[in-house]
Amino acid sequence: MDELNVKHQLCIFHLYKMINDKLHILLRSKKTSEDEKTRLRLYFKEIREIFDTTDYETALNLLDELLSNLDDIPIFLRRFIIKKILPNLNRLTQFMHNPNIARTSNIIENYYRQTLLKAHKKKYKTIKGLINYLKLKMQKWTQTHRKKIYNTKQLDNPIL
Repeated sequence: MDELNVKHQLCIFHLYKMINDKLHILLRSKKTSEDEKTRLRLYFKEIREIFDTTDYETALNLLDELLSNLDDIPIFLRRFIIKKILPNLNRLTQFMHNPNIARTSNIIENYYRQTLLKAHKKKYKTIKGLINYLKLKMQKWTQTHRKKIYNTKQLDNPIL
């Protein structure tokens, strides 16, 4: 995406889900103290507030405020902020710059969930499967459109 200079929005829903899946384990653990659970919930809520806004400046201010307390943030969330959020901040905030960019990929996923069989989805997870699929699609498209082009030439020029 970067090499092509494509504006790429990472799905906010999936960001929350990634955090929440791991957070859920900590919150259910008996080894985690109630104080720590409260802090985890509080900081997760602050992270959500950053991306729940539609104004980029407000989001940056909230992020700066969160980063000012970086040492106080539980280690799990701190690592997540440093490794996932900060390097991908531009990709996570594209929707704030352009109203035509959706903040989640839910609409697209719903489309493919309804139109694409699960067996096909799994094929595309490998490069080989995707290339094979695209080759077949290109062959079919070429055959279909060759016929149309040939037929329209015959209609335009009855001598052919």
